[in-house]
Amino acid sequence: FRIGFLFLAVVSLSSCEKKSIDNNGIGTAEFSISVPDEVNLAKSATTTDSAVVSFQIIISVVDMGGNAVFTDKLIPLYTFGTSFISENVEIKAGEFKLTKFMVINPSGAVVYAAPMAGSPLAYLTTRPLPFNFNIFPKQVTKILPEVLPVGDQTPDKFGYATFGVQIIKPLE
Repeated sequence: FRIGFLFLAVVSLSSCEKKSIDNNGIGTAEFSISVPDEVNLAKSATTTDSAVVSFQIIISVVDMGGNAVFTDKLIPLYTFGTSFISENVEIKAGEFKLTKFMVINPSGAVVYAAPMAGSPLAYLTTRPLPFNFNIFPKQVTKILPEVLPVGDQTPDKFGYATFGVQIIKPLE
């Protein structure tokens, strides 16, 4: 009995392995938001002779050491059912913090923003910015920040100094 028990213990312990984040690989981040049914961002997209102008998100991401990974990166936003999903963004595997998240309309105005922790509007969300997320190699990580409509609110209500976004339209 003892020999059988010892054999089972050795076999079970030798099959255990510790999983960790492989920081050498590349993963993918996908940002997604849901907006109320009465708001349809896709209907607001406009078409010009050369391209479709759509909504975009602007994000800032830092690693756990506080080093900037993305600063004010503009990413196209696509309609998917009742949600909106960003273009996939490749990023080195590891742990990161999302520090800025805004939705910008085709005119360049911020229409939704994720509030920062400690800001006057942060109590309206369960997870204000910054928040941590992990990227795993060869996997898509879905990041779902909570946003609030900007309306007539000032940037300081969300914890931002400004909603300083300018979209430049090139001359034809």
